[in-house]
Amino acid sequence: GVHRAAGNGGVSGAADEAVHAGDAVADLILAALGHIQRMNPYAVFIATGSDEAIPGVFRDGVVPVRDYLTEQTPYTGKKIVVLGAGSTGLETAQMLAKHNAVTVVDMIPDKIPEERPRTLNYFYALDAGAKMLLNHKITSVEKTRVNVLNLADGTERALECDVVICALGVRPNNALYQALEGKVQNLYNIGDSSATGVISGAISSAYDAACALPGKPWVDTGRYLYDEMREEAVKHFRYPVYN
Repeated sequence: GVHRAAGNGGVSGAADEAVHAGDAVADLILAALGHIQRMNPYAVFIATGSDEAIPGVFRDGVVPVRDYLTEQTPYTGKKIVVLGAGSTGLETAQMLAKHNAVTVVDMIPDKIPEERPRTLNYFYALDAGAKMLLNHKITSVEKTRVNVLNLADGTERALECDVVICALGVRPNNALYQALEGKVQNLYNIGDSSATGVISGAISSAYDAACALPGKPWVDTGRYLYDEMREEAVKHFRYPVYN
């Protein structure tokens, strides 16, 4: 059978919560580790996903982009700064710019992205009214402003805002995989918990892992699938099954 022992145990937040969050994650990993070892599985596939990369220096009030995309908070008439000009940040900026003043900040060079998907998102965001502040480093985030450094000339400036949305990418949540290494047989790390990417890559990694799984030696127990199916039918449906 296939069992799901634990979901995404990642915790991200402000710096003053980091210690408590770390304790909570450690407890979850220990509980999952003990449960999995008691099951003594033939194989374990870890698919715990990824955590958002939110630097600890940022204060409370920064909205993780996943939270915004999940909750779809209806901001209207706000000054919003989006941290990160990746595909997700640009798509978020496009959505928000319809009813808000949006500025996207990123360290990437101040030019049109070369990757086609990001190029399209870049222009979609611009067309929606978002402003791009590229080649700028985020130095700090305060309650009502984002402080940035121009990497070209070294000048600093403050961006006044009502909302800050963090879309600075994700990192693998592989703590459970690392805890299980050497403790179970046939351990596989798949999807974002192995390497962050797109859904097609996650599906491919799962398929490849399943194909690489060694077959269990067949042992003739004298019982066959048909016998088990008959017994299950009698147990669940409570009517006789005839040969």
